Amino acid sequence: MVMKKGVVKKIVIALIIIALFIPVVMEMYARRKIATIPYSEVANLVQSSNNGYGFTLVYVSPDSDEHAEENKEAVQTIVGSYKHRSTSEPFVANFVDYDSLTDAEKEEIFGDSEEKVAYITIANGSKVRTIVGSLSDAKLKNYVSADSANEISEDLKDYKSFKTADEFKKLFNDKKKVTMTVFGQESCFYCREFKIIYNKVARDYDANIYYFDILTYEKEVDKVADMKNMIVPGKCLDSNTDTKMKDAKYGTPLTLFTKNGKVIDCIGGYVNETELVTKLKTVGMIKE
Repeated sequence: MVMKKGVVKKIVIALIIIALFIPVVMEMYARRKIATIPYSEVANLVQSSNNGYGFTLVYVSPDSDEHAEENKEAVQTIVGSYKHRSTSEPFVANFVDYDSLTDAEKEEIFGDSEEKVAYITIANGSKVRTIVGSLSDAKLKNYVSADSANEISEDLKDYKSFKTADEFKKLFNDKKKVTMTVFGQESCFYCREFKIIYNKVARDYDANIYYFDILTYEKEVDKVADMKNMIVPGKCLDSNTDTKMKDAKYGTPLTLFTKNGKVIDCIGGYVNETELVTKLKTVGMIKE
């Protein structure tokens, strides 16, 4: 039987479309499938995330568990439902087989716990946290959202927030404690990325770190800017000149360190965890 030219043409076109579509489907499947890595590779994941603003979750569990594949797929589905704000690419998760761990690696992850499941979140060049024990889907989403700076729920916030000028003024005039205040806005990319860093540092060092949203509390921030001695150091301004905050043209995030009614230091923009910890030691918020 001889096919008509029109039918042949349609078949050829259909085959071409299928050929083009197969790689797309395979890529989508590969993204959904969680990658298995040795625990030694986790350090490389931390190092690679130093080069950009990224997030990775490492899921640790026995691969021999009867529900292992189901659980791995669930973890990847949850993590992959979030996207990098800089690339719009879905987040990825990695899997480490508990049974492949050395005794030293088990102790590093689990300590004295007899649990065999853990979740390690990595963002912007740091291990943000290790959660030991199985999590519900809702809890896992909570941690992924918080540690990728999408949205940090109240129970996972380790920094505090100012809502009024009076709250700020009270700590501004504290004669003994240094207070770190980040002036930022939720629409600012670097503000959100920096939040991952100072939320972790506040938790790890019990540091006195506050956030003041310059848009949500604009009138209160204006009152703060008008306070006596609210002078932004020139090194954090394009003008390179010390300027009263109410007159200063500053970008966000702007971090000010205050004590005894004065601004004693500042950070202009985003810094990584190492740089922030170094600064906190310099201003006396963290003891050497």
